[in-house]
Amino acid sequence: MQERVGLFFFSIFFFSFLSLSAIPLFKEERLVFMKERASGYYSPEPYFLAKLMFDLVPQRIVPPLIYSCITYSLCGLRVDTEAFLVYSSTLVSVNVAAASLSMCISCVVDSTGLANAVGSFSVLYALLLGGYLVAKHTLNAIPVVQYIQKASWVNWALTCLVTSTCQCNVCCLCLLRRDPAPHPSITAPRFISHCRD
Repeated sequence: MQERVGLFFFSIFFFSFLSLSAIPLFKEERLVFMKERASGYYSPEPYFLAKLMFDLVPQRIVPPLIYSCITYSLCGLRVDTEAFLVYSSTLVSVNVAAASLSMCISCVVDSTGLANAVGSFSVLYALLLGGYLVAKHTLNAIPVVQYIQKASWVNWALTCLVTSTCQCNVCCLCLLRRDPAPHPSITAPRFISHCRD
């Protein structure tokens, strides 16, 4: 089960960093857009929707779906259509959420280099508070971090992926939390072997 959690985390890691390609989306054509808008060619709404749709579908939806189709069966995850749909839709949601944050950062920060730095820091912050690199009970011990952790899309996606692909949620959630002293029945070999299916 631990290797599955690692697979989920690094899949989320991959699509979170892939979303940083959305930073130059609006920056590269900013001056052209300002001139064309001042000339009255179009308003900001159609420009924004066109840019969003031509970035969203080919770069934020299609790659996670292809990745899901390849990795789901190769990694021996649960053979269930509903679990596969949850897996692929969660990866799409991760990619869209991280890309949305990158777009917001690129609109607020003037410099592309600074926007890349802030975007990378934001993704690393979300990954750190996701519950895989640092155990959740450690994060929950700090009151401020306990509330900030809820803003991490990695936290929500990792919990969703672990609970949807495991048949016994008690074992999976305990493994995800990595409690310092789990219940003895959870660490019993028969319980862990049941969770591998």
